[in-house]
Amino acid sequence: MSSTSINLHPVDIAIVVAYMAILVAVGIYHSRRQDSLLDFFLAHKSMTWIPVGISLMAALNSGLDYLNTPSAVIRLGWLIILLNGSWLVLYPYMVRIVLPMYRRLNVISVYEYLGLRFGEGMRTFAAGLFFCWRLSWMATALFVPCLAITTAVGREEWLVPMIIVLGAIVTFYTMMGGIKAVIWNDVSQFFLMMVGLVVTLVIVISRVDGGITAVFGEMFTEGLENVPHPAIDTSTWWGKVWSYFSIDLVIPGIVFAWFCRLGGFTSDQVMIQRFSTAKTLRHAQRSFLITAVADILWMVLLFVVGVALVCYLKGDAVFSGWDALPDWVRGNTDRIFPHVMAEIFPVGVTGLVLAAILAASLSSVDSAINSLTTIGMVDFYRRLYLGLPDGEQGESRAEQRRQVWISRGLNILVGVAGITLSCFVENMGTLFDVGTKILGSFAAIMLGIFWLGMFTKRATLLSTMVGAMVGVAIMLVLTFVEGTSIGAIWVAPAALLATLVFGVILGTSNPGEGGTQWNWWAIMQKPLPD
Repeated sequence: MSSTSINLHPVDIAIVVAYMAILVAVGIYHSRRQDSLLDFFLAHKSMTWIPVGISLMAALNSGLDYLNTPSAVIRLGWLIILLNGSWLVLYPYMVRIVLPMYRRLNVISVYEYLGLRFGEGMRTFAAGLFFCWRLSWMATALFVPCLAITTAVGREEWLVPMIIVLGAIVTFYTMMGGIKAVIWNDVSQFFLMMVGLVVTLVIVISRVDGGITAVFGEMFTEGLENVPHPAIDTSTWWGKVWSYFSIDLVIPGIVFAWFCRLGGFTSDQVMIQRFSTAKTLRHAQRSFLITAVADILWMVLLFVVGVALVCYLKGDAVFSGWDALPDWVRGNTDRIFPHVMAEIFPVGVTGLVLAAILAASLSSVDSAINSLTTIGMVDFYRRLYLGLPDGEQGESRAEQRRQVWISRGLNILVGVAGITLSCFVENMGTLFDVGTKILGSFAAIMLGIFWLGMFTKRATLLSTMVGAMVGVAIMLVLTFVEGTSIGAIWVAPAALLATLVFGVILGTSNPGEGGTQWNWWAIMQKPLPD
């Protein structure tokens, strides 16, 4: 391990400890108000659009972005900012198609829709797939702040103990306060994230020779590793084509990635559950506008931080360029940002930025825990174990309170599972690879399942399951099998295409009741419950 480390000042430690104590206090405060599943999971549909929009942005953008985006700028260059263009399709799609549909369905679990469209077997299958997806995301989001802190202080052996401690804290306040604690903690975390990011940007730019002018001059720098795979033979036309597809980021792949990102906003319990807490459809739509604007600002600032780090590494007298970085940092670009932080951040600011990284990460982790608990309770425990219908019709107050406590027990189990998986994230590659290949592919496959239900009549339970399993198989092969040599940006589109093609081809022209009554057009004929 490098000798580069931060001797944390008591001020820095106090900032981080105070922040963690506030999160726990908010969870305890809201624990007194959880008397039913509608309270625990949907805040009794009482939230206004501003906290919903802010909290969703915080949930979507974890500490993963703090380390991943600067790292990706160094590896892949300016093309990374084009991923932000997804909002050109995301915003109209959500406002016109997804939010009106779910508001009319009036569900707690997003997978209740799949039960209506395909049958209960698909609901169970998709809920299980969601568990794999969000547990992976949760584990990655929990791993990130621990990686940042242990790298900055030069204590690699602290990584696993820190994962356990932070995981226990976020599991506790999520268990106690339910979705209200998650939303209001996310609101505070959003502002801390933004303040920490702006402070980071100012400090890094101040250390660059030429300042902001030099940073803007490097905006369109090519990445160090965004090149074709060297082992591919380009002497044939097929070799040349495959060589192009082996590049991690290319513009056509980025456009495909825009559409794959729709998966998270269509099928992710984290997002749909958050919008379901809004008072009305109009509140949900307004909250999404806040999410869109805040997300664009967040990603642009992170991109500039990444460019500034490139400038700093090129001209700093300490590092004397990329090749002078320690091997343990150069071997994993996710470690570059906390390594530079150890060199240049002053006392007090270090604690602020570490707290910001924690805020960005835990806002995603708490959302994942709460949504996974929701699915476990609604789709598995109540439906499969108790055999109860959706909703709380006719249940006594005592029974509702009992189910809230069972939900808290499930919350603990989810937290333990995420903590355990988080301890092995570093073995899966860089954070960009994990996010783009694995998490992005899960979102794309789920999008394929929902699109087959929403926009086709011929897709059946069997054809959709087969399509999804083929999509998962393609994701696993392209991600983990040696010799595939495909760029990271192409894995999710390949998984989505396979899901859709097999789902349609293996379907039937006789869709049955689900295909005619529960496609998107039929749902939009139903009145709004508002």
